[in-house]
Amino acid sequence: MIYTNYNHFQWPLTGQKVSHFLDKVALDDSFNRHACWKGNSGSEYVRNVLVGFAPNPIIVANLKKCLELCVEDSPEYKYFQSWIEKGYEYLAIDGNNRTTSIRKYLNNELGVAHGTLVLPNIPPVTIDKKNNLIKNHSIELKQFIEENVVLTICEYTLSTRAQVSDLFYYVNEGQPLKDQEKRNALLVKMANDIREITREFEKSNKFYKNNIHYKFDELMVKCAVIFAYGPANGVTQNDMNLAYTDNSMTYQGWVKKPGTNGRQMVEHANRLCRLYSGISINPSTFLNLFMGLYAIHMSKNKIENDELFIEWFMKTEAKRLGSKEVLVSNTRGDHTYEGLCGSSGKVDLEARYGVIKRDMKKCPHISEQFELDPNRLFTKVQRYEAWERQNGKTLNEEIIPESEINDTEKWHADHIVPFSLGGPTTVDNCRLIRKEDNLQKGNRV
Repeated sequence: MIYTNYNHFQWPLTGQKVSHFLDKVALDDSFNRHACWKGNSGSEYVRNVLVGFAPNPIIVANLKKCLELCVEDSPEYKYFQSWIEKGYEYLAIDGNNRTTSIRKYLNNELGVAHGTLVLPNIPPVTIDKKNNLIKNHSIELKQFIEENVVLTICEYTLSTRAQVSDLFYYVNEGQPLKDQEKRNALLVKMANDIREITREFEKSNKFYKNNIHYKFDELMVKCAVIFAYGPANGVTQNDMNLAYTDNSMTYQGWVKKPGTNGRQMVEHANRLCRLYSGISINPSTFLNLFMGLYAIHMSKNKIENDELFIEWFMKTEAKRLGSKEVLVSNTRGDHTYEGLCGSSGKVDLEARYGVIKRDMKKCPHISEQFELDPNRLFTKVQRYEAWERQNGKTLNEEIIPESEINDTEKWHADHIVPFSLGGPTTVDNCRLIRKEDNLQKGNRV
């Protein structure tokens, strides 16, 4: 697809037009390749601009012109209008890294890459840590930049968000886009939701080196698919593509499922990672943590203390990773829990989930008070009879007022021999104890 409705500008790098442009260009996270620029890339780009070897222009859309082509109140109209209302005039389609680097350079926040600049009509300039910032450039270099260095802008006018996405694909043709980058460029609610979660948690939960945005996004989408279909379904690229439609089963589970929905569970998993006091959690462990939350959710139980739970989970995760138990055997060989952690296939993911689910049943920081099995609930009569057998006191001689026997916010009717271990729901196996003590006890005798 070729776009002919565009303007081509070359503005002096240190002039007012570039300064105004940098203040008025919006950087939509959907159209970015931040992960491609690592280490010294920004400084090297600035050097290339100064010597005239930066061949690619910064590609933008003129927001007001785009808005004029849209049907009022259409999704595209609202999209372009939302940026204009924030005070922007342009939308960066390709050049987020370049725009950010130039802005930092002009603000003395980024220096030129070290080395020798060979420029016409002035002696070679050696750049080091003493003069790499623009404020510390020599008078000759500053004058050369002012008179000779330009920033190239290519301004397009587009009528739909789809054309914006298509242009993003087109200008990156030489550097193939990842599947998640293509999904990010779609005008759907799922894309916006995923980016919101990434913005909130990516910097604190460094699952990937250099904060590779699209990989973090994709990890969150995998969780959404697992929540919608269960671990036994596995997760494929097609599953994640289908999630980016507003009526998909994945999106419905993401935002509309009664009780806990997919987004809430993903956010909970990210908050747990923030609480962990150990080393950074890697992507496969995060997915395992999410499946742990899924198992708790499916058993209608609840975590009572997030800090204690995440410490417990990571300790048991270390044991699972160190286990030599073979979970899957196929033509590729025998695979332990650790060996399956890099896969999202049906068989592999289900096997991992089975081990995690088994361990979740042993967690002392999970409350079973919301279990709906009527056979495990003591009646009010049984609670009263247990109170009488205890002479109105706990084992610690704490008095239980008769008026509070059925106050479940203070006192739990505890199975002396845990129900999960075969303990009956009878008066002989019942005792009233503090709620906090019961939750701490878990399924221990």
